[in-house]
Amino acid sequence: MVGVSRWIGRGPERPRGGWRPGLAVAMLAVGLVAPMLWSVPAQAQLGGAQVSSVMASASTATVGQTVILTAQVSGNLLGTAVAFTIISGPNAGASLASCQVQLLQQSCSTSYSSTISGTDTIEADAPGQSGGPNVSVSWLGVPALVLVSPPASFTNVNSNVSVNATVYDTNGNPVSGNQVQFTASGTGGENPSSQSATTNGSGVASFTYTSTAPGKSTVVAAAATPNGGSVTGSATATFAGPPATIKLTQQNQGGLAPVGGTDTVTAALADSVGDPVGDGTNVNFLVTGAGAQTGHAPTSGGNAIFTFSSNVTGTSTITASAGSLTSMPVTATWEPAIASSITLTPRNASAVIGTPQVLIAQVLDQFGQPFEGALVRFAIGGANAVATTSSGDTDASGKVGFQYSGTNVGIDTVAAFVDLNDDDTLDPGDPYATSAIFWKNKPGQGYWLAASDGGIFNYGPDAPQEGSLGGRHLNKPIVGMATTPDGGGYWLVASDGGIFGFGDAAFQGSTGGMHINQPIVGMAATPDGQGYWLVASDGGIFAYGDATFYGSTGGMHINQPIVGMAPSGTGAGYWLVASDGGIFAYGDAPFYGSTGSMHLNKPIVGMAAISDNSGYFFVASDGGIFNYGPGSSFFGSAGSTHLNAPIVAMAVAP
Repeated sequence: MVGVSRWIGRGPERPRGGWRPGLAVAMLAVGLVAPMLWSVPAQAQLGGAQVSSVMASASTATVGQTVILTAQVSGNLLGTAVAFTIISGPNAGASLASCQVQLLQQSCSTSYSSTISGTDTIEADAPGQSGGPNVSVSWLGVPALVLVSPPASFTNVNSNVSVNATVYDTNGNPVSGNQVQFTASGTGGENPSSQSATTNGSGVASFTYTSTAPGKSTVVAAAATPNGGSVTGSATATFAGPPATIKLTQQNQGGLAPVGGTDTVTAALADSVGDPVGDGTNVNFLVTGAGAQTGHAPTSGGNAIFTFSSNVTGTSTITASAGSLTSMPVTATWEPAIASSITLTPRNASAVIGTPQVLIAQVLDQFGQPFEGALVRFAIGGANAVATTSSGDTDASGKVGFQYSGTNVGIDTVAAFVDLNDDDTLDPGDPYATSAIFWKNKPGQGYWLAASDGGIFNYGPDAPQEGSLGGRHLNKPIVGMATTPDGGGYWLVASDGGIFGFGDAAFQGSTGGMHINQPIVGMAATPDGQGYWLVASDGGIFAYGDATFYGSTGGMHINQPIVGMAPSGTGAGYWLVASDGGIFAYGDAPFYGSTGSMHLNKPIVGMAAISDNSGYFFVASDGGIFNYGPGSSFFGSAGSTHLNAPIVAMAVAP
């Protein structure tokens, strides 16, 4: 941020430049003027002046400090206003306060500071001058964080360790030109134990040291701050003596490995006090028996890792050595891979009859690796049982797929098994897994009606009766209803926000015990059925479960009351509609239009939205339909039909 202030003389003043975020401003005085000279008309003094040069009091400064900019002017001078503009850098585009040349002077000055690090280029111009001279000021950030890398090193006594300290400011930018003090301690043999360095253009300062004594050493890097303090970061280095112990461990569980696969062993080396040896210490490995071979690997963090293989069955014996040290042996037993387990995905699913359901079986061997070429058979029992089975061989990932379509509503049990004997039968010892598939009718095969007393009337095969409030006393009448995504339940909402859930409609919360400013008029459920919104007539929104609040008209003046709502297809937004057809869109629910400014024969009483967010519909109490959005189409209305009772709601076909 640049800041500018100004000492004002009596001469004509050029308007100041605009404020820019990141700028804090301060200005300088330019001298005294004898009062009698101000009687000279200003316009007689201005023509032909040019800025010949501009200088900064410092080419490098720390953010928060002040830099003075001085412009040298030639030509007709008295009253000349010099404008300063930052033409590039972190504060680019900002205009600083101008200054005016006074009597007997050929220059004037301004000043500015910045809270952003980087290099600014400032141009100075007299009236009518374009592309005047410029000067650069580099702003250095105030250190706020020091990261030292590598954070941990392992080396040997008398070997060098190098670390880099990177200094960052509060904006996460590297700080160049900063003094960093390195201090190493811990073993007592550090050399050098301290040293200072200056960060480069990337904010990095380096330090290299060694130790004549074994043990752990800690390096602290302290970056100086303008107030005399510092910020620090640290790293450790372990200086080890000669290797004194070596331990070899087997990485495969039980020492078992597949023929044609690999086995891995790890050798851990430490000095006499148990510290890991220096990185890069060479370790030799010897394999005898199955897969006989030799190899070597360097240590990292005191460990050397060796991987080998065998194409034959049998047992391998492995030892590791470093110098005069030799480990105790470990063994590996090589076995042919066999199909030993199978999984079936999904374990449970629901599907619409007539649509494909895909299941994936994966076979693993006894080592937990994918098994290629296993013969897997699939059998179906239940509502869509078949006498024959389908089969397939697993691929390189151990997987094989199966697809079928149910024709009957109900539950199927699908079994997948590895037919080890290839006899088309699930035998004892054959790995197997099962999945349950619930087949249901196509969506839209039914609907529910809810009465104000909570009575439920269900029609069609996909609208089961899950319960009602018909015989219960209610504090307030029912005003809305929403169903779960699978049609296995529904919620009823009363005008006080009381929620009643049936079937798989889980209770997530309500306003039943709360004071609300206006009555609830409707509700909508999230796409996964794990939450819902309630809307009041003033547009207040109450979100429960995984329903997210995206906004409301609760605190706004609205011309007409809210009468309905609809969720977006993603559940990441919703629409509210008022009785005049005014639409209020929130979240990812797009606005396509409204009847808010139209004359309506009857008020709007409800709305419905297309599931892909491409449009929505309003319905009026006389059955008039208003459709908006590219995905909506007008199919007809009851607007010109005589109705025995008014329309109160609508829904769109899936």
